[in-house]
Amino acid sequence: MFTHNRKRPDIVFWVFGIIALGIIIAFAALMFMLISKVNAGTPDVATPTMVDEIEEPVLPSLTSEELEANYDTAIDDIVSQAEIEGSDPIETVLSQVENALLSVRVPKEMQENHLNAVLSIVRMRATMSESPEDTRSALVELLKNLHSN
Repeated sequence: MFTHNRKRPDIVFWVFGIIALGIIIAFAALMFMLISKVNAGTPDVATPTMVDEIEEPVLPSLTSEELEANYDTAIDDIVSQAEIEGSDPIETVLSQVENALLSVRVPKEMQENHLNAVLSIVRMRATMSESPEDTRSALVELLKNLHSN
């Protein structure tokens, strides 16, 4: 009397609900794929990319003769700086010369020699077994050979 049996939902209701839920999920997945394909085809102009944010430095266009003259002047300055700095430790001189060589614009015909000189300086920094005077004289000779080429 006081207890009554609960009516269980009909099996048709459960089958219909599962089918409807499957259709809704399939429709949502299909719409998501369609929208993502459309957005992938046309990039959004409002969102900047990393390439847009990076500004390349504007280098003045020089003729090859002007570039060679500027290069010779820069190498002369570097040689004089390496010869004058007798009081600085050789490690400091080598790093300053390396940084100066890396900041110079190099003519195309001299790029290989310039790269070899920079790599030689890196090797000198790695092997500091020689005396500082020998290393400094080798550095100055290397820079003068670079200038004469």
